[in-house]
Amino acid sequence: MALLFPSSPTHLDNYTDPNQAIWQYDSDGPYWTVITSTTRKNFSSIKRSSSGTFDLTTSYTAVDFDTADFSVDSYYVSDSRFQAPTTGFYRLSIILNSNSNGEGSSYTIQIRKNGIAIDTSTLGPNQFASYDETLDLVAGDYVEVWAKETTGTGGFTTNSLLTFYRIGYSPGTGISNHSAFSGVRATLTLAASTTSTPTATSWATTDFNANANVLGDLYWFNSVPTRITVRSDGYYKVRCFVKAGTSGSSNSYTATIRKNGSTSLTTVNLSPNDFVDLDEIYSLVEDDYLELMISNSDNTGNILPTTYLELVREGV
Repeated sequence: MALLFPSSPTHLDNYTDPNQAIWQYDSDGPYWTVITSTTRKNFSSIKRSSSGTFDLTTSYTAVDFDTADFSVDSYYVSDSRFQAPTTGFYRLSIILNSNSNGEGSSYTIQIRKNGIAIDTSTLGPNQFASYDETLDLVAGDYVEVWAKETTGTGGFTTNSLLTFYRIGYSPGTGISNHSAFSGVRATLTLAASTTSTPTATSWATTDFNANANVLGDLYWFNSVPTRITVRSDGYYKVRCFVKAGTSGSSNSYTATIRKNGSTSLTTVNLSPNDFVDLDEIYSLVEDDYLELMISNSDNTGNILPTTYLELVREGV
């Protein structure tokens, strides 16, 4: 459809076109620039569960999810293997519930990508394990769950569940802004020391950092390593995993996600060897920035390299 821009715009005026894309006028150009595209996108996912108890042995076995709740696109390879139908960013969510057999931490679980373990965890009888991560995958990459139980008598119950869905395509040629993934995960490469003074975590690198706005800007730069900065108004999933070190006393660690240097979005206390996984949706505007503030009231300790801060745009 034709674009009918206002005839006498002033600096930073906005115009919404018939496709619901928003343009902004720059009088210094002068020109109009798309600042927000439509957020329409096609749903693509598979969700499967177990119809009965899945028995384990003392050796690793690929876990079956034999019941389809729904399947949109070509994810299914077998009851235990699921592949990415296109190159993009995906959320993989797995919940496993152990039965009453076994003892101690006798269950070992591996999440595997293309046959290689990307996460390993343990649990005991009558417990549950969860895995929920954003993955950067290429078409044909596959994921599986492998598990074993040291007594050879344990298994997973019918409540076990796997959900695998595309958040967005990888930005690039031929990919429209409304379907391209937009997000960042800032990570550490070494443990970060903590003191009694709340300090913004200085991130070392990112696992992904893409498409912060329609101009292709980034969320994180190493020139300002403590901040993740929003580049366009929208609704964002903010996820933060914090793992405390061995030093300190009970609840001596404090972790705060702070906005714009002063506003606390959420605060939690941790003990040594403890961890927290925060996951919330926030409405954020352009130039808002987030930091992870960490302190230890005993003036000691650290947070481990598995700590990260993630921001994913869900829509505008």
